[in-house]
Amino acid sequence: MERHTTLTTSDKTERRKKGKANYAYIRYADDFVILSNGTRAEAEVKKEEIYNLLRYSLKLNLSKEKTKITHINDGFKFLGFWIQRSPGHNGMKTKVDIPKEARERVLGKLTHATDKTSYRDSLNTKIQAMNRIISGWCRYYQYTSKASSVFNEIENEYFWLLAHWIGRKLILPMPEVMKRYNRGHHFGTKEYQLIKAYKEFPPLHYKKRFLKPNPYIMQEVIQREEFPEETRWTG
Repeated sequence: MERHTTLTTSDKTERRKKGKANYAYIRYADDFVILSNGTRAEAEVKKEEIYNLLRYSLKLNLSKEKTKITHINDGFKFLGFWIQRSPGHNGMKTKVDIPKEARERVLGKLTHATDKTSYRDSLNTKIQAMNRIISGWCRYYQYTSKASSVFNEIENEYFWLLAHWIGRKLILPMPEVMKRYNRGHHFGTKEYQLIKAYKEFPPLHYKKRFLKPNPYIMQEVIQREEFPEETRWTG
């Protein structure tokens, strides 16, 4: 990919004049996507070339079944995001959205956390556990095109998951649950309240392009970021 992605703007323009494709290459760990403005036939040739390089030079196996060739207008999933070009107010725009599977996955975690078999858990730790799941998921998808509307839908779902869990735990009818725990703009106890995803995680936009140093090609020691492990703590 270096042969294609290190070309100057004039080189790319010259290639287009000759009817040749240009490429963009994005990789995270062992997941990568290659964007091309060429034909499908050119994409097929490039896929085969990459397959052979990985298999015979790097001894790695590229799954031909999972490696798809698709038009950006039809969309594709990458790193848990759905990327698709569609008509907008000012012509065609490429948007990054939250896939349906991602919404189902986070609701599955929250449903598991509020399972009826967990009614003996502490209410405070249950709220903390749910907030942990919600905040991590929302931060990941905060930069997507329709973050606000999706967060609003998810918020409505997990609000009632917790409300019904409290009702089962304390053997209370729903009006009484609302009376005790729906505190104006917050839902929860005096100590802990359920995160309001719609308000606490407003949509964000990338302001500029930035590059992090590559630890594999630099000699000096780089201070790595520490990320919390996915523990699925349910409270």
